[in-house]
Amino acid sequence: MELLRYMMARDRRKDVVTKGHLRLDTAVENSEATKMVLRDCADATDWLHYTSEGKLEDHVPGGHHRIDATVRQQGGVWRVERLHIGPVGTC
Repeated sequence: MELLRYMMARDRRKDVVTKGHLRLDTAVENSEATKMVLRDCADATDWLHYTSEGKLEDHVPGGHHRIDATVRQQGGVWRVERLHIGPVGTC
């Protein structure tokens, strides 16, 4: 979760918003009673960063990012324990 908090805080400081569609197709790599290891190839080709004026932040297109996550059930709720988002082109 620290990674997501960092990314959102960084974008807020830069006055950047993300718009578009993120396509996910998550697969369970390993499953136990209270723990799962997940993998995805997030398609962020239409999920781009814009300035508050509505212009593209940069001219870097979105792409495909490998995502690895471990989630654990705690008190009946599934929580992200570990999350890694790879750079564009990792899947």
